[in-house]
Amino acid sequence: MAALADITGIPRSSVYRLLDQLIGEGVVVLSYGRYLLSSEMLVMAELNEPDVGFRPVAERYLQALRERTGATVTCVVAEGTRAYVMSVVPGVEKLPADLYPGRELPPGAAASVLLAPTTIGTPGRRFVTDREDVLPGLTCYATSIVLRDRRVAALQLCTPPSAPAEHFAPLVNRVAAMISQAMSATDGGRG
Repeated sequence: MAALADITGIPRSSVYRLLDQLIGEGVVVLSYGRYLLSSEMLVMAELNEPDVGFRPVAERYLQALRERTGATVTCVVAEGTRAYVMSVVPGVEKLPADLYPGRELPPGAAASVLLAPTTIGTPGRRFVTDREDVLPGLTCYATSIVLRDRRVAALQLCTPPSAPAEHFAPLVNRVAAMISQAMSATDGGRG
């Protein structure tokens, strides 16, 4: 606690109060007098980039896709049965869903369905469409991105119903294929 107070310049009493709040949120655990990141936070940290170099490669394409469509574009990764937003580029229009890095998507969201363990490997299942099924005022189209180790992430486009996300399917599929190809061409920082 003293080291955190010194590094941050925050009074010790405030550091103690903040750590107590983090424990209450399940982000930090107190073990044998030491504050440690919880296992949930460690899983979240691993989700930040499931394949070395994936985030910067994906983000270039997300930005380009957003510029072409005006839609909110996300890159989603899975951990077990849960799907999390890794990166997001907000669209022109405000959507009824608050999408941000680290956000867990509901089980019925297009990318969640696509990345569900029961879906991955299903012959012919390369995309999922959501036509306001999960949230009124929100349509989504998700398609697979294949990483170097054959794991799968999702590229998801979200729009209001006035411009359904599935109308951009050919473009989203091309961009996902380009991301997969860019990832297979990189060496993951291995030299």
